[in-house]
Amino acid sequence: MKEQKNRVSFFHSIKIKILLLVFGTVLASVVICIATAVPLARSSITNLTESYMEDMVYIAGESLQRSVSTQGTDAVMTAQILEGVLGGVKVKGMDSSYAYLVSSEGIMLYHPTADKIGQLVENDAVKGLLGEIGRGNRPQTDVIVYDYKGVTKYASFYIDPDMSFILVVTADEKEILHGVTSLTVNSSIGGLIVLLLCNIVGFIVALKLVKPIERTTREASRLAELDFTEMESKKSLVNRNRMDETGVINRAISELQQELALVAANI
Repeated sequence: MKEQKNRVSFFHSIKIKILLLVFGTVLASVVICIATAVPLARSSITNLTESYMEDMVYIAGESLQRSVSTQGTDAVMTAQILEGVLGGVKVKGMDSSYAYLVSSEGIMLYHPTADKIGQLVENDAVKGLLGEIGRGNRPQTDVIVYDYKGVTKYASFYIDPDMSFILVVTADEKEILHGVTSLTVNSSIGGLIVLLLCNIVGFIVALKLVKPIERTTREASRLAELDFTEMESKKSLVNRNRMDETGVINRAISELQQELALVAANI
């Protein structure tokens, strides 16, 4: 009955507290690392891609403008010529990236999808640029983000000095941030592995820490019940004073047991 009374409940044991401490500490560290690294990676990749797209559309736009100036609009603004000039203009390694050309009237002069050539431009972002041109303003080359049929897209644009056309290079945000997604997944998997390993190590350490404490508790209980028989595993427990505090406690209990046993024998 007394043994059951003195037994420590599972959820109040030192082992569980140590494991919860290890689990909480490692989990918090992993979450903080991911929460810090992912936004930084996202920002770096986004800024790098935007800069790359802006430079690309500017170079392609200037080249197209020079061709128009030297060869004339009619000679350059044909589907075949534009395919040769703009067909390869896109963000390398991204299947969703491509270039298209829009006239100042909003007519698609070139698009990788041939059926769209000659049609009115559809997305509101380019329509906003056309509105600026209509008011006599020439927006400087930049990158804009917009939604098109539920897909978030990044688009860099170039408007020629005469404001006769808008060249756009676009790419899907999902593909741009693919590296960030991979980083998040790989970091999460790595964090789970570290969490598991740390908890295994923590469990082993907890067992080594708690085992002598449990022995000490049993011996203290025996002493409280005036049981003066020889201490359980006396040598291994008492010798722990060479390593930690548990051995000191056990030696004190052992000496007290011996003294009380002598007193009891003389009564």
